[in-house]
Amino acid sequence: MTEIVRALDIRKSYRRGTKNIFALNGLSFDIRAGEFLSIVGRSGSGKSTLLNLLGGLDRVSEGSIRIKDKELSTMSRHELALHRRFTVGMVFQSFNLLPSRDAIDNVSMPMAFAGRPRRERKQRARELLDRVGLAERADHRPDELSGGEAQRVAIARALANDPEILLADEPTGNLDSTTSEEIMALLLQLNRELDSTIVMVSHDEAMARKVSDRVLRLHDGQITEEITDTR
Repeated sequence: MTEIVRALDIRKSYRRGTKNIFALNGLSFDIRAGEFLSIVGRSGSGKSTLLNLLGGLDRVSEGSIRIKDKELSTMSRHELALHRRFTVGMVFQSFNLLPSRDAIDNVSMPMAFAGRPRRERKQRARELLDRVGLAERADHRPDELSGGEAQRVAIARALANDPEILLADEPTGNLDSTTSEEIMALLLQLNRELDSTIVMVSHDEAMARKVSDRVLRLHDGQITEEITDTR
C-alpha cells in the first residue's frame, strides 16, 4: 500500500491560565492508502483532537501533517475547506444530521456545496443510501430513524464527494451493542469494497481490533503501542 498520510512529531497545545497543556505531544505515524486504522485510548488521551487535525478542523501547534503530499499546517482557510469537502469525509458520534431534512437531502448536502447539479446529487444520494441499506428510508427525517439508521445516513453523507479518507469519531458511541456491530460491519465492508482509507477513533479496543488492519493506542497525547495483530 502507498502512504496517504504522514504525521511527524505533531503537537497540539492549549493555553490554560499561564500554562500550555498538550493534548498531543510528539506523535509520528503513517497511514497507508486503503488501510483501516483505529485509534484507541481513554477519554482525554487525545483521540478526537488527532482526528480533528487530520480533518482540517484544527491546526497543529508544532510538527507536520501531510495528506496526499499536501501540508495541512500551511493551508489557507479556503484550502482547508476544500480538504474537508473532497479529501476527507467525517462521521460523528452524534450523527450531526439536519433535523428538518430527509435522508436523501442530508446525503445530498455535501454535493450541493461542491456545486454538483441537483439531478446528479439526488441520484448519487439514492445510490449511497442503497449501499448502506437504507434505500427504503430515503424520504424519512432523522427523528423518524433509529440511531443505527441515522448513523448509516451519516456514513452515506460522508461518502458523498468520494473522499479518499473516511474519518469516524466514535461512530458507535450512541448505539447499543448489536447496532454497533452492524455499523462496524458496514465500515469494514466499505473499506474492502471501495478500498477506502478509514481512520476511526474508538473507546472500544476489542471491537476496533476486529475490524482494523492496525490499532494505535494513545495515552496522555502520545502513542504508547502499535498493534498489528488484529482481526
